[in-house]
Amino acid sequence: MKKIFALVALSLTLAACTTPKPNEAPTVTTAAAPKGMYLYVFNGLGHTIDEINLKTREVSSAVIKTGPVPSQFVMGNDTTYLVDSVSASIDLLDLRTRTKSDTINLRTGTSPITLTLAEGKKGLVMHSDFMTNLKEIAWMDLGTKTLEATASVPKLAWADTGCVVANGKVYVPAAEVVYGQPSTESGLYVFDYATRKLLQTLPLEATDNPTAIALDPNGMVEIGVSTGVKILDPKENKVTKHVQLGAAAKAIRFLSADKAYALVEGGLVSFNPKTGDVLRPAANKIAAPTGSSGMFRIFDGAAYVSNFDADTVRVIDLAT
Repeated sequence: MKKIFALVALSLTLAACTTPKPNEAPTVTTAAAPKGMYLYVFNGLGHTIDEINLKTREVSSAVIKTGPVPSQFVMGNDTTYLVDSVSASIDLLDLRTRTKSDTINLRTGTSPITLTLAEGKKGLVMHSDFMTNLKEIAWMDLGTKTLEATASVPKLAWADTGCVVANGKVYVPAAEVVYGQPSTESGLYVFDYATRKLLQTLPLEATDNPTAIALDPNGMVEIGVSTGVKILDPKENKVTKHVQLGAAAKAIRFLSADKAYALVEGGLVSFNPKTGDVLRPAANKIAAPTGSSGMFRIFDGAAYVSNFDADTVRVIDLAT
C-alpha cells in the first residue's frame, strides 16, 4: 500500500542514548522494547505509524494504528498528539508503549488539520473543510477535552504548523488563492490569546501566499511566503526582514538561533534568522526530493526529510 510520509516527528521523550551521525552504518538489533532515539512517520493511506530506530536504521512498520486521515503529529512534554481530519479527533499517543492512551473527539462536522500547543494543557486547533466552507480556529483545553472558544478565519491559509503563539498573540496565515494562480490577497490574522478577540488582519504582499509559520529561537515569527521567508517582530506587529530565498518556503525548522532551514521544492535552503542573511539560496539548495507532501525535522545536526513518491526518509548531514 502506498504510504504518505506527510510529516515526521522526533520522539525526544525516548532519549536513552545519543543518535548516530547520518552516515553511520546500521547494525542489527533484537531489542523488543523501545530504547534510544526514534523517528516516527505516519502513513495516511495505510492508517498506521512506522518507527525508525535512529541508531540502527531499522524500520518497524505499523507500530500504531491511526484514524482514516491523519494530518499532523505534535510532540508535547509527555504526550504525542495525532490529529485526524475525517474522524474529527485528536488521539493521545504514548510512544514509549506504542499505544493510544486517549482520544479527544471534536465537534461533528469539523475537520481539524493542525494543532498548536500552548501553555499547560492548552491547544489551538485549525479547522478547514472545503465541503462546508468551515474555516476556524478553536481554543481547546486538552486536559479536560473541552472546547473553550472559536473564531472564524475565512481566508485561512494552510501552514504545516497551523499558527504560532508569540507575545500573547496568535498569528494565523491568511490568503485568497484560486488553485493554480498567484494569491491575490495575503496576510495574518492576529488574535489576543487570552481574550480570543481579533486584534487586526495584518496585510502582507498580495502574492506572498503564506504556507509556513514558525516561532524562531529569538522570539520572532517566521512566515514562509512565495519568495522565501518574512520575519515579523511580535512586539511591534511589523515585518522587519524579508529573506529572499528564490523559492516558496513550505516549512521552516531551526538548527540554532542563527541558522534556520526551509523546505522548498526539491530541497533545503538556509538563512540566518537573526540577520536575515541568506546562507544557501534555492539556486544552491541541498537536494532532497519531497515528493507530493514531504516534511522535515532537524535533530542532532541532521535533517530528516520525508518523501511520499519514494516511500523513504532521506537523512542529510547538515554539517557537510
